[in-house]
Amino acid sequence: MKKQIIACALGLGMAFGAFASKNVGPGIGGMLCGNLNGLFWDVLGISINDTFWPVKFGAVTFGTSGASQPSRLVYEPTEKFIEENMDFVATDIAMGNGEYLDTIAVMLEVQDVDSFKAKAQANFDVIFPNAEVSAAEVTQNIVALL
Repeated sequence: MKKQIIACALGLGMAFGAFASKNVGPGIGGMLCGNLNGLFWDVLGISINDTFWPVKFGAVTFGTSGASQPSRLVYEPTEKFIEENMDFVATDIAMGNGEYLDTIAVMLEVQDVDSFKAKAQANFDVIFPNAEVSAAEVTQNIVALL
């Protein structure tokens, strides 16, 4: 019986994720107190979340109960590499070949390197939309091509 109650509480906790507060966080507390304003309600919601931590753990893990999973992975090593070698990367992408483009393909674990290079070259203007583009934007644009 206890297992059924726990399972029901977990299920209900995950079902009402649309009501979670940004201050309280994902979980039952966010669902119960998230739409109420004030420090008292935020503290109460956080306390409830801490009491029912398995639901919060499940929410963060599975993107339920008001938690959201990142829509895109962050490729920090690739971004750092591109930032340090921006001009060389641009040149390699414009040519459709080169050691910097090969390195990016390895870092992103690209399966079909030749088609990746051709696609990058064909989409140079998308990857580098302007001269002031940041390494983060270049990385996002390259990942979007994959």
